[in-house]
Amino acid sequence: AELYVVIVQGLGGMDEFDSRFTSQREKITTASESMAPGNVITFSGDEATREALLAHFDMLAAGMSDNDRVAIYLIGHGSYDGE
Repeated sequence: AELYVVIVQGLGGMDEFDSRFTSQREKITTASESMAPGNVITFSGDEATREALLAHFDMLAAGMSDNDRVAIYLIGHGSYDGE
């Protein structure tokens, strides 16, 4: 069974948020690469489009077996932690 990791970094809108989101993406990417070498993809900035994500998920669905898993991380304003 394979583990696939998809990390999507949303737009920060302000430098403070951009740097915070980038830091979170980098930490998740580093941790994920140790668990799923070669199976980690990130989308950020202009490449994090609906079309790009749907195309990637279609590709994953076509290549995954019933035993494979996918972890999806969404980083952005929707993941506000109260601070």
